[in-house]
Amino acid sequence: MSQPELRLSDYLAHIREACQEAINFTDGMKFEDFTLDIKSQRAVMMDFIMIGEASSRIAKEYPEFIASRSDIPWIQMRGMRNRVAHGYFDLNLSTVWKSIQVELPELLTARSK
Repeated sequence: MSQPELRLSDYLAHIREACQEAINFTDGMKFEDFTLDIKSQRAVMMDFIMIGEASSRIAKEYPEFIASRSDIPWIQMRGMRNRVAHGYFDLNLSTVWKSIQVELPELLTARSK
C-alpha cells in the first residue's frame, strides 16, 4: 500500500472513530439530559470538529475519492465543523442531537460500504 492510501485510510479512521465517540458519549441519554450536560455537549462538539476537519483534508488531498463516494455528505460534514468552530454560542442543540442520533449512524453505515 502506498503512502497516500495510508493517509486516506487514516482520515477515514478518524471520521469513523469520532462518529462512534459522539454516539457513545450520548448513549442512554435523552435530549433533555444532553441539554443540561455541558461536558457531553463539548465532547460531541469536538468530535464534529474532528469529522469536519478530516473530511476537509480528504476533499483537498483526495478529490477523486470524494467524487467516487457521493453517498457521503462531505459538504455537510465540513459545514457542521464550521458551525461548531465558529458559531458555538448560536448552535441549535436539537440539530446537534439529531445529527448524533440519526446522521452519525447513517454516516457509519455509508462508510462501511
